[in-house]
Amino acid sequence: MADARHAPLYSIPECARYLSLPVSTVRSWVAKPGSDRKGEGKPLVIPSGSDPTALSFMNLVEVFVLSSLRRNGETPTKELLDNALSTQRHRSASETHRSQKSDFCSKRLDYDDSGAAARFYPFTRGYGREDPKMVVIDPAVKFGRPVIAGTGVPTKVIAKFVKAGESMLELAEDYRVKPTQIEEAIRYELAG
Repeated sequence: MADARHAPLYSIPECARYLSLPVSTVRSWVAKPGSDRKGEGKPLVIPSGSDPTALSFMNLVEVFVLSSLRRNGETPTKELLDNALSTQRHRSASETHRSQKSDFCSKRLDYDDSGAAARFYPFTRGYGREDPKMVVIDPAVKFGRPVIAGTGVPTKVIAKFVKAGESMLELAEDYRVKPTQIEEAIRYELAG
C-alpha cells in the first residue's frame, strides 16, 4: 500500500490556506524550474504531482518548515530546509540556535517510528507557540483535510453548520466533542 503522505493531495492555494500563507509565497517555493523563476535554479519544494501542481502532505510540512524558518529570521534555502527537516526527524539533542528553532516546528508535528512527519497541527490563533492542538491534518484521515483532533470531523463541515445557524453547543453534542473543540475548528476555518 502506498504511503498517503506522498500522494498529491493539495493545490497550492489549499496549502497556503491551511498554513495561513500568501499563495504567492507558496507558489514561489514550489515553482517549477524555468516557469516563473528566471535563472533562480531549483525550487525549494519539489511538488509530488503536476498538471496542475499538486502538493503532498510531506510538501505541506516542508512549506510549514520554510515559513517557520523565515518567521524566525532565516532566509529560506534548500540546504536550510533539508537541515531543519533532518534535525526534526532525528530530534537532535543539540543546543544550537538552529536546532532550537526547528524544535519549535516539531511541536506542531507528530512523527512515526521512522522519524517522518505523520500529523500536522496547524495554528488556529495565528503563529504562536501556545496554540492548542485541536485541529489536525493527517493524510490518513479524510484525505488529509483539517479535522478536529481525535475525530474524523472536518473543520469545514463545522464551519458550514455554524454559518447555517447551528449553535456551537448543539454541534458539540451532535459530534460528541467539547465546545472548545468546535470553537477552535471555527477559528481555524475563519482564519483561512
